[in-house]
Order: sequence, then structure tokens, then C-alpha cells
Amino acid sequence: MLCKEFLERHTEFRDGLITFSRELHRFARHMAHCTTCRRYDATIREAVQALHAASPIAPSRDFRQRLDARHLPENLAEPLLVEDRDVEVIVQLGQLEARKKFNLKDMVYKGKLEL
Repeated sequence: MLCKEFLERHTEFRDGLITFSRELHRFARHMAHCTTCRRYDATIREAVQALHAASPIAPSRDFRQRLDARHLPENLAEPLLVEDRDVEVIVQLGQLEARKKFNLKDMVYKGKLEL
């Protein structure tokens, strides 16, 4: 096994998704001979253990409001409304192309955005 394959399949190995003994032996053999991958495996396992041992993290009461405020453009005090957005639909068949702009409010049907 090369390091590239080890790294690509490490998550499956670590999570116990690889069950064939031949494959497990390949991983074990590689780690026995490769210091770098053995260190990588140990680091990942320690990190996963630390995450499992950590106390659950609960967001503050105003977390969502502060998060939403960060993602709004700076000049907007109010959230964006459907009326504020346009969308352009482009359909192409061979060399024929059709373009149409719509306001999102015109695409609402029975309270849901529909195409």
C-alpha cells in the first residue's frame, strides 16, 4: 500500500468500514513500515477521542440573529425579501439560446418558490 491510498482510505479504516482481513492487514503492514502514516493515524485517533470526550457546545441565545446579521449586506437593515431578487433563466438547444429574467416574487405559487 502506498501512502496516497492509505490517506485516501484512512477514514473508512478508522471508522471500521473496512472489514476484509486482507485489507486490514495491508493497513497494519503499511503503518508498521511508514512512520508518517502511523503518526497521521495516531493524530487523527487522538483528535476524534478528544472530540468525543468534549462537553456538548450549545450556541448562545442570540447566535442565529448575530449570524444572520453578518451575512446580510452591510447597507441592509432588514432581511431581503422575495421581491428584492431577480433570476435569469437560460435555455440552450444547440445554437439556439433563450434568456428570460424573472423577479422571484413572480415565481411564487401557493406560497412556495416554483419553477
